[in-house]
Amino acid sequence: MYMETNNRQYKQFEDAIKSFDFNIQKLEIEFYTSGANNNVIGLKHGDRTWAVAISFPKTEDISEEKLESFTRLEEICSYLTEIFQNGVEIDENNKFMFDGNCFVCDSESTKEFIKELADKQGYEFPGETFDYKGPFLVKKGAPASETLEHDLDFRDFMLKSLSLLHKHTGVVDLVDKELVKEITENIIKELDEEIENLNPSEKVQKEIDKYNGKWNKESDPDLRKHVIREVLIRATRISEESVSKYTKEHDVDLVVHKGFVHGDAHGGNFIVVQEGDKKEIHPIDVEDAIGLGGEEKQHYLLDLVKFAISAYNLSRIFGSPLDTDDLIETYYQHFDLI
Repeated sequence: MYMETNNRQYKQFEDAIKSFDFNIQKLEIEFYTSGANNNVIGLKHGDRTWAVAISFPKTEDISEEKLESFTRLEEICSYLTEIFQNGVEIDENNKFMFDGNCFVCDSESTKEFIKELADKQGYEFPGETFDYKGPFLVKKGAPASETLEHDLDFRDFMLKSLSLLHKHTGVVDLVDKELVKEITENIIKELDEEIENLNPSEKVQKEIDKYNGKWNKESDPDLRKHVIREVLIRATRISEESVSKYTKEHDVDLVVHKGFVHGDAHGGNFIVVQEGDKKEIHPIDVEDAIGLGGEEKQHYLLDLVKFAISAYNLSRIFGSPLDTDDLIETYYQHFDLI
């Protein structure tokens, strides 16, 4: 059922949970956090951590821009869920999946449920939490996570998943492999030149300090360079701008190379869920995804080059260096097999 507010229709919270195949009676509040722009309430379902994440802006009213971003994410998740909910086989033990559907839910039904659940659990939210009057973004979370940061052996599965994502959403043909290797190498050089003359914004500097503290506790200057390179591709549009520049220079921006792209395809945004010998690879953080159809389709290199550079960075940070040439080979070999 949908509720209509300001000429927009929003799903009722209970119906959203049913759409996720969850029993609403099994939900428990597990965490509450406030980011730069959003409040997030995490709900656990049985033994599944953060099965549902409820997001809403840290304001009384929702801006039109924020509402559009909620609606956009709902469309992206619906698109991916339709194609990948049942999984696409990578090999006999591994598959690529997306089952992270989300809905923009009406304010009344969402707040009513959260308040009743908080009372039931004796959970106290900060007093201003429910001053917000707008709709909520209710997302189904991935089951669990291990990322490239924690187990570098997962890199092949992640790259193969990236090739599946692209091939199943419109990419027909690939750019010459050697040219892609050259473009990737050139962008790493450009990033290193940027680092030499770095004058970061306050936001980027905070990210550098955050990840340097997390990954470089010994303050190694060489590691710091890899950390900064990783932050730059996560927090800026440098890699995307460079990819666009090179594809235009080499006249490779063709329709057959375009499809749906993740938009933020770094090493931490493909998580691996493992049960016994079986693995599932789930893309997360798809807010920047583009290419739902028609003219919106984008060049697959926007994802591949970013992911290859991220793997290059992270593998050096964690002491098991990977070459971008080998990573690109993995992607191309698997694309040809599927």
